[in-house]
Amino acid sequence: MNGCTSLFELWYSNNNLINLDVSTNVNLDALICESNNFTDLDLSSNINLTYLACQSNNLNTLNLKNGSTIQGTNDLYFPNNPNLAYICIDEEELSQVQNLVDSYGYSNCAVNTYCTFTPGGDFYEVTGEARFDTNINGCDAGDSYYPYLQYNITDGTTSATFITNTLGEYYFPVEAGSYTITPQVENPTYFNVSPTSLVVNFPTNMSPYTQDFCVTPNGAFNDLEIVLLPINQASAGFEAEYQLVYKNKGNTTLSGSVDFSFNDDLMDFVSALPIVDVQTTGGLTWNYTSLQPFETRTIEFIMNINTPTDPSFPVNEDDVLDYTTTINPVAGDETPIDNVSELHQTVVNFYDPNDKTCLEGKTIAPSEVGEYVHYVIRFENTGSSNAINIVVRDVIDTNMYDVSTLIPLHGSHEYTTRIKNTNEVEFIFENINLPFDNANNDGFVAFKIKTLPTLVVNDTFENEAEIYFDYNFPIITDKEITTIVNPLGVSNYILDSSLKIYPKPTNDFIKISGKNNLKSIALYDINGRLLQEVKVLGNQIEKEIGLHQLASGIYLIKVTSSKGVLIDKIIKE
Repeated sequence: MNGCTSLFELWYSNNNLINLDVSTNVNLDALICESNNFTDLDLSSNINLTYLACQSNNLNTLNLKNGSTIQGTNDLYFPNNPNLAYICIDEEELSQVQNLVDSYGYSNCAVNTYCTFTPGGDFYEVTGEARFDTNINGCDAGDSYYPYLQYNITDGTTSATFITNTLGEYYFPVEAGSYTITPQVENPTYFNVSPTSLVVNFPTNMSPYTQDFCVTPNGAFNDLEIVLLPINQASAGFEAEYQLVYKNKGNTTLSGSVDFSFNDDLMDFVSALPIVDVQTTGGLTWNYTSLQPFETRTIEFIMNINTPTDPSFPVNEDDVLDYTTTINPVAGDETPIDNVSELHQTVVNFYDPNDKTCLEGKTIAPSEVGEYVHYVIRFENTGSSNAINIVVRDVIDTNMYDVSTLIPLHGSHEYTTRIKNTNEVEFIFENINLPFDNANNDGFVAFKIKTLPTLVVNDTFENEAEIYFDYNFPIITDKEITTIVNPLGVSNYILDSSLKIYPKPTNDFIKISGKNNLKSIALYDINGRLLQEVKVLGNQIEKEIGLHQLASGIYLIKVTSSKGVLIDKIIKE
């Protein structure tokens, strides 16, 4: 129908047509095209469309993402299209179209907005980049990018959050209206951002509207972070791949080392990139130099897990492999808790290529409630062609997690993050072109988020993800469920919240302090076996305990005072 730009209504039924192109009919208000043989109908250019009847065709895909919402329940018909597999819609049409799909019995039809990542119809663009002013002379092309910077955007009624890619570039497609865009760094006391916010009004402002942001240090803060990621699942008798991802979250340049400890009885080290600087029984160390602010580096390594028939140390399904990694220096770090990363990986026999894993394991202690938990979501293209776009969608339960604390950590490929409708998180791998051959068809994304501090012993927090490969029906991962438990099996005790244990991690000693008299201090191994118990005599509210006799690893500590108990984990380096 080329050239008919003023066409308002089109009836094209019962003609056995196999193609219909109405892309130039921008004023089209109503389209009736029932009982033809269309397999694909693209209405993305029809920004004024308010009525559609396309029943009894042979549709595979239907693109309604055009910025023109079909409002009435009687204004959209598409029954008798049994092969319909995908409908792309505007966000506002999601509920209406999904209800119709359900009523028609299209059980294998996916409905979402992911055919494109811009709004349907006319839209405006805000774009720019963020850099870190390394030499305090104003941001310029010689300064490094600020990756994963979070932007909060609101029109006064609706709010959303976007988190940029590793290059620090941002791009926001928006409809007409006034928007306030505010950058938000993870540690706002460390940095200043200029400008502090941006207000744009479309169509008053010209599109695309470009605004760069300059981040400068506010004092000197040392802050390192490390996380250990399982790239695949651990199976007995097979190789398991891992990544150590470490980052400089502060505003000073740092050098030091990364230490990794494992149970040498249960596995063998195979290889690493970069190569290991120091290797001991059950330990690996890599040195690093000149880690710049916001810089992230990755260490990849492979372990070979023992078989179930190993004569001395067999590994079986459901066994848990415990790993600990530390990035140094810890002394002087603003948040030493994230200088240490633990992974408690359950051994499996069946390998699920699309899964979600909580790195803290199946349980956490009460002392960890309200702190960050870490997740990795893995996906694999098992189709017969490259996956052009992949979206990992994660709806966060706000009764369990604080969505405002979510921070992306790392991904296998370039991606951006979008948070909308308060708790819907989307990790968008646009133009990923993920191959389908076994050697190259895997990907993942990792993030951290804090649990609510109100969770208590025996509460569980759970999460699952939906993985969208192009226009296919989403793959839904199993639920990852973590339970809050007392690691020593102690129940019905009164918590003494004044008790503090430090430093964490430690080398030779720990100190315990509180507001109430100490009664006893007990150390246990990770399995709950008592190693040492100290009775505290007199009226002491502080006590130091030596750890020289303990090997490096994770231990449990139970402190009893006159007012209650604290059970916590400590890490001996």
